[in-house]
Amino acid sequence: MAVLHNRRAAGGLRAPQTTPMLNDSSVHEYEDKAQKAIAAALRYGSSISTAIMALALILGLLRGGADILQPEPAALPAMLLRRALRFDPAGLAELGILLLLLTPVFRVLIAVLAFGLERDTKYVLISLGVLAVMVFSMGYALN
Repeated sequence: MAVLHNRRAAGGLRAPQTTPMLNDSSVHEYEDKAQKAIAAALRYGSSISTAIMALALILGLLRGGADILQPEPAALPAMLLRRALRFDPAGLAELGILLLLLTPVFRVLIAVLAFGLERDTKYVLISLGVLAVMVFSMGYALN
């Protein structure tokens, strides 16, 4: 615990407050872990979605190729999952695209959690704003 003196706008001193301080090595270690988690979310999200779309393409080609070109309009996520579990090529392709679209959302969620654990309110709010724009945009596009 370190003792900090907070200055008022007029230049006066408040009573000393104790706040926990992180040393530089623990801050760098924490930031490194957060960066690795974000990189893993992006890497695995794009890899998994690409693998699912490749599987959809292969199944579609093996079944004649016409199924993958005729997706069902406005499929709900529950219906999409059922179609993907039946190995319907169009359902798998749509699931892969959905996962690819959700990958940046997971990245922003990890950033919100990392900034929240750092107690960095400014960047938590900025990240939540970005998340709100992303969710609103996807919701608007789906309707």
